[in-house]
Amino acid sequence: MPVKAKTWSGYQFRVGLIGLVCIGFGGCSLWDGFVRYPSQNDIKTAYDTLDEETRDEKWPAIARSKGWPADPDEIPGHFRTDSDIMTQFIMAAITVPIGLLFGYFFARSYGRWVATDDEGITTSWGQNVRFDQINRLGKQKWSKGIAVVHHNEGDLERKLVLDDWKYEREPMGQIVEEVESHLAPDQIDERGPVASAADVAGHVAEESGDDSAEKDEV
Repeated sequence: MPVKAKTWSGYQFRVGLIGLVCIGFGGCSLWDGFVRYPSQNDIKTAYDTLDEETRDEKWPAIARSKGWPADPDEIPGHFRTDSDIMTQFIMAAITVPIGLLFGYFFARSYGRWVATDDEGITTSWGQNVRFDQINRLGKQKWSKGIAVVHHNEGDLERKLVLDDWKYEREPMGQIVEEVESHLAPDQIDERGPVASAADVAGHVAEESGDDSAEKDEV
């Protein structure tokens, strides 16, 4: 039965939001490290070097000439140390790459789909699996929305991960049912470990168009 499961909009929203938050946080950290903290230190240094008896009178004119806060109450209460500044750079170094990674997932998710027809399963990233190539279906984690199609491709056993969190749930469920209808009961595994880190890595490689990725049997 022809069925197509497109990328779920909820998945796109989540990865897009995570990417946006991480990049935004990293951008703010870089701004603090490069601009805000050094500027605060300059203001604090300039204010503290004035004579205590006359600083409140002299400060407004100095501040206006520099574009700094004229109100003494807005003067930073303490200096930002080198450690404070380095912390901002470290946080940016962590969050910006994560944000870019999730941004990549968000951009890549557009136009993705998994579909079945009378012959087998096809994907938008070029993977084609005939029903007669399928050895077994791993449903050990189907309660969490993950099923693994094990199939032969030449002399290799490969895997296709069916994920109803990433793709539309109802069509993906129909795809899994369609696969089951072409298998004998002993070809459907419902116990034991499945979808290991190697499976997920292989799934990412397949979606990226890496047809040479070989995967070990679960």
